Amino acid sequence: MKLGTLTRKFTAEQKNGNVVAIESIRFCSIVDDEAGVIKYTITPKNFDGKIAVESYLDGDVKNQDSNYDEKFWNEITAKQNGDFALINLETKKTAFWVSSAIYTAIIMDDNDLALKSSFASKDKYVSQNFEVDVKQNEAITIFKYAVNLSSENHEKDAIEVNAISKLEEVVAKGFNQMLGEQADAWAAKWQNGDVIIEGDVAAQQAIRFNIFQLHQTYTGEDARLNIGPKGFTGEKYGGSTYW
Repeated sequence: MKLGTLTRKFTAEQKNGNVVAIESIRFCSIVDDEAGVIKYTITPKNFDGKIAVESYLDGDVKNQDSNYDEKFWNEITAKQNGDFALINLETKKTAFWVSSAIYTAIIMDDNDLALKSSFASKDKYVSQNFEVDVKQNEAITIFKYAVNLSSENHEKDAIEVNAISKLEEVVAKGFNQMLGEQADAWAAKWQNGDVIIEGDVAAQQAIRFNIFQLHQTYTGEDARLNIGPKGFTGEKYGGSTYW
């Protein structure tokens, strides 16, 4: 929460006995609220072989606490545009569009492997698929850059072109610069808004979690937006705010 990132580190053993070590870090940018990135490092610990990578966008989502178990998305288009995969979705009833696009790079020994991907799609789903030759204890790192643009901010007839342009900007900026900007922005937020509780670790963690969620839900940058009812986001109450 201090940096606004989610980090995971674990080892997994497959049914065939192959062991891989995984380290990942991901974040939605608090500096650029249309962008996010994942860095995913895979190290084969006891084998040489091939690793299949499926980098995807899934618009067929439903939050656990959605009203009436309803899904709120209809697909408009799904396609591959050069090295990018893209999907355009529309919300039911309110008819907002969201254009989401991804670019995936696979790195080994600090070199971009420049692998060509195969493209796959189904209803509200697109993916870029790669196959990577690996050797024991030689890591590969996957960078997945993503953008989400809304028709609240972009004309529908231009939103797809704008999404590709935005994704090109994000890829050019790169992971390290994005992470540095993220750390600086969150440091400023915590400097101005932290609450320190002494003698109660659980209460300290709880208040910081709530402060983080408030900042994450609404940055204060757009006066048209708000924190959703009861702090919910996504499908709850149709994605609407009214207080």
